[in-house]
Amino acid sequence: MSFPFEFQRPVAALALTAALAFVAPAASAQGAPDEMWVSMVKLGGAMHATAQRCGGYTEAELEDLKQQQRAVAVESGISAAEFEKVFTAAETQLVQRWNTMSPAQQAQACKDIKQQMSMSR
Repeated sequence: MSFPFEFQRPVAALALTAALAFVAPAASAQGAPDEMWVSMVKLGGAMHATAQRCGGYTEAELEDLKQQQRAVAVESGISAAEFEKVFTAAETQLVQRWNTMSPAQQAQACKDIKQQMSMSR
């Protein structure tokens, strides 16, 4: 999930980028299965969709984060096309979930995410 609140923006962006950068060399060295990368890319897509719904990022910032994630994934052997396919599917799936929620449920979900993030600081 994304943590799209102003005080968490650097933390969320750095956390995902750092996680991907940390996993990339290990995956290459150990021949880790593609499933690990698929999970990481799915997480990125879900974070992107959450940030779009809860606010805190501009579209340009979200696109920049996505490009950074893509670069790390491609560096570790995932094709750009596969990255895009998995990222978009995860993003779409989360958007569909959001669309089934009432505005009050969406607001509460964003509030809950913010609260969870503030507790993990």
